[in-house]
Amino acid sequence: MNYAGEYKLAIQIGQRGFYARVWLTVSPDPSLDFLKIEVAQDARHAPMDFQAAIRAGIDTAWRRVRRADPSIAGLHVREVHLHYMIVDSTPRCVTYAAAGALLNVLGLERLLPPFQPDATLDEMIAAFSQPSQDKP
Repeated sequence: MNYAGEYKLAIQIGQRGFYARVWLTVSPDPSLDFLKIEVAQDARHAPMDFQAAIRAGIDTAWRRVRRADPSIAGLHVREVHLHYMIVDSTPRCVTYAAAGALLNVLGLERLLPPFQPDATLDEMIAAFSQPSQDKP
């Protein structure tokens, strides 16, 4: 069975905009003990750093979910779609939206840390590593 979810980051702070929208389709795969990701054709046409950001966001969110509950079976991300704007989208925005989309499809949005517009990409990913009292 496939499940779909999405996340849209759209924030305006003064003259700075932050935007990325990621939607994906996943299916549980008990035969896997890991995360398998297939990126849809439209996302493959995104800039290379955005493609890497999609995978980084999904992987970061997956690691947070597995830390909270190691018994969760493998997951097959069957499709990933990305909508971005050259002016307002950055790899940080795409990473955050991809993580949010995976957590959304799993019903675990509460594990998504707040978006910090001035954080570096490394700082944003580190925020996902903070201990969470939430269990999936």
